[in-house]
Amino acid sequence: MGAVNLDELPCRLVDDPEVFFAEQPADVEYAKALCRECPVQDSCLAEALERHEPWGVWGGQLLVQGEVVARKRPRGRPRKHPLPEQEAPAAQLLAAKHLAELQAQRTLSKSGSERAA
Repeated sequence: MGAVNLDELPCRLVDDPEVFFAEQPADVEYAKALCRECPVQDSCLAEALERHEPWGVWGGQLLVQGEVVARKRPRGRPRKHPLPEQEAPAAQLLAAKHLAELQAQRTLSKSGSERAA
């Protein structure tokens, strides 16, 4: 793998880094989806586990009390009849669209500043 531009990583492109520490399950799935194409995903997760990060999305995985968990459960009492998993695909599409928009904005701002110089 070649050199990685840290400014182009999904976690650096998002407007609100708090998305990686979200409370709502849909927001957690969105954060995990942002990490899916990240070139440093594996090392991010490994380092977070090594540091014993207490919670958040690291390397595309949700950590709770320093352990990887499959998904975030919403607050309150569980449903008697669980709903089908609909959050993950929608979050992936939203994350991909948002990242593309952020990268396009960054490209435009870079090319504009280069022209001004």
